[in-house]
Amino acid sequence: MTARLVVGTIRARRGERHDVVLPDGTVVPVAFDGEATPAIGADVVGLFDPEAPGTKHLTLVHDVTRLIMSGRARIVTGGRSDVTARMLARMTQGAGIGAITPGTGGIIERTPTVEDPDLNWALTQLAPEARRLGLGLNVIDPLALAKAPWEDRRLKEDLLPADTTGDLGALEDLKRIMAEGFTPACRRTLFGLARGVQVPSVDFVLPYSPFETGHSFSARMAGAKRAEVTRLVIPGPDARRLSSFREIARAFAPRHLGRQRGNQVVAAHVEATFADVAAALAYLAAGGDPRVIRAFAALRQAGFARSPRAPSSHQALQTVLSVGSLIRHNGTGEILKNAASLAKSHTPGTEEAILALRAETPEGDVLFNPSRATASERDATAAAYAEDCEDAIARLADVPVALERMGRFGLKTVPLGLDHVFDEVMDRMGAPLAGFEEEAVPMSFGSPWDQPPP
Repeated sequence: MTARLVVGTIRARRGERHDVVLPDGTVVPVAFDGEATPAIGADVVGLFDPEAPGTKHLTLVHDVTRLIMSGRARIVTGGRSDVTARMLARMTQGAGIGAITPGTGGIIERTPTVEDPDLNWALTQLAPEARRLGLGLNVIDPLALAKAPWEDRRLKEDLLPADTTGDLGALEDLKRIMAEGFTPACRRTLFGLARGVQVPSVDFVLPYSPFETGHSFSARMAGAKRAEVTRLVIPGPDARRLSSFREIARAFAPRHLGRQRGNQVVAAHVEATFADVAAALAYLAAGGDPRVIRAFAALRQAGFARSPRAPSSHQALQTVLSVGSLIRHNGTGEILKNAASLAKSHTPGTEEAILALRAETPEGDVLFNPSRATASERDATAAAYAEDCEDAIARLADVPVALERMGRFGLKTVPLGLDHVFDEVMDRMGAPLAGFEEEAVPMSFGSPWDQPPP
């Protein structure tokens, strides 16, 4: 029979075989012909014969145009006809093999090319390690998301590095995150086992909120209330670097942590600590300011003392500061390995031990209420906050709709008493503050620590 030309998604690897999810949602174990080895989480374009006896084989297609013109394959669109339609449209424009790029041959890799230097800082280090491990990262560009039309079709086609199966789970999760104020997230599908360890297929990583400032990032880490401001503020560019590295690093957690002791609560603490420590080690290895990591540790300590869901990563971060210069950094893989070791050794082994540690952990003097501060403290805080807002707003200033969204979403993170500062900066930079009715969504803000998916 004529083979089917399909677009599928790699969801797991079992030895030499890969689990491929086809457009209709069917999961098929296949062996790939040729030398190319797709990453878990990548999409592939290839020839597949579902009625072939024995082991099913998928042959990656390097030149889709030539294959279609030869008449030796029929196109199967399944639940994602938009993928095939876009592929064919690009071919008719003379794109040729470019119809299935970026990537190599019939492998579609979804990690974007971004201009943001802070996200690129993290991607440059972690993408090669992901390729070495065969892991597709699927990172969303936050600035592109802030500026794009928020329609399901456009999100799927232009921004969401989702799979080809037609499953709306990733899209719905992204929309929920958007409605909740763009909390950074790493959405994974744990699908199958390899060498006794669950292998994550990364649906998407939202590395940071495009509407977050250094103040709001610091407040989120410390579990601050709306009436509180942090005395320690991580600058916006540093906050974006730490947030980007820690969220992308979570894609590697199952690989480096393996099967963990304790229950799900303990495992979640270990994973969050792993991500925090990995970001701190990478930041310091790149010549970052130790004072930023010192502030990060203090903010995490306050958050842990306040919130039952916040990770106990402050101890490991303090260890990074004391012995970080003694740790050798032979590449990103070594950073992740060291982060896993520190996370395991500094996280209590039981839920009861975590509760006991929280009870004896002081918040520290990192939060204050501006309404109860002196006039000079309020003036200094307002000036620092205005400068912080200008940095975040300037990144969106070339697209009016992005500024309008900043006015809606960014305002939700402004500490009470500093609303006028935010409004003044928005007005000075020409951002509209009223009359914007597109995609109105109910707003809510959850924990300062976003738990990994079960």
